Amino acid sequence: MKSLLVTSMMITAVLSCGRLMAQDPEPDPTTYTMSQPARDYRMAIGIRLSNSMPTLNNAITGKYFITDRSAVEGIVSFGSRFGIGALLEVYKPFSAQGLSWFYGAGAYVGFESNADKNGSGGGKTFVGPTGILGLDYKFANAPINLVTLDEMDALLGRAEVIPLDARPRDFYDLGHLPRALNLSREQFGPDFAVLEPVLRKPGQTLLVYCSDASCEDSVLVARELQKRGMGPLLIYPGGFAEWESAGKSVEGSL
Repeated sequence: MKSLLVTSMMITAVLSCGRLMAQDPEPDPTTYTMSQPARDYRMAIGIRLSNSMPTLNNAITGKYFITDRSAVEGIVSFGSRFGIGALLEVYKPFSAQGLSWFYGAGAYVGFESNADKNGSGGGKTFVGPTGILGLDYKFANAPINLVTLDEMDALLGRAEVIPLDARPRDFYDLGHLPRALNLSREQFGPDFAVLEPVLRKPGQTLLVYCSDASCEDSVLVARELQKRGMGPLLIYPGGFAEWESAGKSVEGSL
């Protein structure tokens, strides 16, 4: 049995959310308030590359942020030895936007076969502590896809696509797209608190719309959903006006 301390340097580039393919308006703080969490994502996947000396050398990693400043990371090595490991990491932001440094510690177990071509010879097991020190950079301004009226019928026919109406409740009650839920820009906080368990179900696509092409609410709501790690996301810029003008079916009191 051998024990080996492995210290790795890793730069993790995480593609996160920020920029939309539509116009990027500045919100008016006198009309509404939306909270902005310190971290825009909760999960990340990456790779670690090194020479063959460490037990956990080339590996696939998965990371989950418990809080904005701490994360757990799992490691599965696919290099010269098979191994698995886990670390608890602490993040410290720099003054530069999107850049943090982090450190962490954990443990690993690795396996190496000494078998010859006849299958004899046994193997070795390596167990020990592992550590990490690195940089984390979040690329801002990832786009959100826009969809057209021609694409909407097929999208709304898919159960995993959840339409979200970003207009105020009064307009939603008068008429909205089939199956749409009301996640208004003006009441985003309370609406999101109610809908979050539904919106976070795995395998769903969130489709946001508002009144028409001049309405900014769908962009603002989609941005807030991105910041909370929601997605995949789509925006229908034509909105309710285009949908209704095309003679499509609506729900509500109209």
